[in-house]
Amino acid sequence: MTDTKLIEKFLDGDVNAFNTLVWRWQKPIFNFTLKYLNNVDDAKDITQRTFIKVYSSLGKLKEKDKFSSWLYQIALNQCRDESKRKKNKNNFSFEELRENIGFDISSERDESGMSEHNPSRKLHRNELNELLKSALAEIPEEQK
Repeated sequence: MTDTKLIEKFLDGDVNAFNTLVWRWQKPIFNFTLKYLNNVDDAKDITQRTFIKVYSSLGKLKEKDKFSSWLYQIALNQCRDESKRKKNKNNFSFEELRENIGFDISSERDESGMSEHNPSRKLHRNELNELLKSALAEIPEEQK
């Protein structure tokens, strides 16, 4: 059965027709997203998101004979969104951290001249440690 017929059946209420579309296209879409993202877990997630988007938007598809192009475009957009999300999430700068809290982790004194034994210095160091732990917790295991 063609994709067009399956789409028509799905739009007429046959959920199994959509399942057949997923079965037919899941592996090609997964391979496409894997090549784009170079990460198996991300590719699985994006493949799933792609089919969720397809499920909710299939009624809006005007040219049903162009389903495969539409499907790949959705997958590509999902990959791009994921890449942007990861890029924004992984931007962490120690220089920004130093500027934000007035503290240089590479020296014994911060910008206010506090020495290592100053209670205020210890508080800053504790805050810095908490910030670093929080930032490190967001790094994917593969990158740790």
